[in-house]
Amino acid sequence: MQMDCDLFQDKQVSNELEAYLLGFFYADGCVHNNTFSIALAEKDKDFLQWILDILNNALNTAYVLRYNKKTKSYKFTISNRNFVEKLMSLGIVPHKTYENSDFVFKNIPDNFKWHFIRGYFDGDGSINCSIFKSKKKYRISFVGTYSFLQNIQKELGFFIKICKNSPAKNNSFYF
Repeated sequence: MQMDCDLFQDKQVSNELEAYLLGFFYADGCVHNNTFSIALAEKDKDFLQWILDILNNALNTAYVLRYNKKTKSYKFTISNRNFVEKLMSLGIVPHKTYENSDFVFKNIPDNFKWHFIRGYFDGDGSINCSIFKSKKKYRISFVGTYSFLQNIQKELGFFIKICKNSPAKNNSFYF
């Protein structure tokens, strides 16, 4: 099964949409045995359907969302070896080890890196608000490996304190 449109056709990301999707897939996607899947909370059904519609159009397929009553989530799985191999060549790896997270940034031209970070933030980022001495303080957080967060810090262009998560989360950091 070949892809019929330009989505992920080049050796590196070639547009804003690809950069955004790659960032989101990097955060929440899963590659395993020539399949790619994403599961999101029930409240994110429309967003997940939007992504699936883009992929169905690109792959000329008709994959559907599946609902899991137990987890109250929606999921799609794409079984397309060419698509999965393309994602892997761009830096999406099985089992989310991301030990060589610099690799994914090398596949994204500078003018699209912000879109990748935006997609990654939508998957593994958060905004928190706290009140300290009657003033609101906002904190933007990302979760990832230390080297990956260093890459984001470099792209954002300012210093960010990167902290280790709990010992139970061996290779997990946040800022």
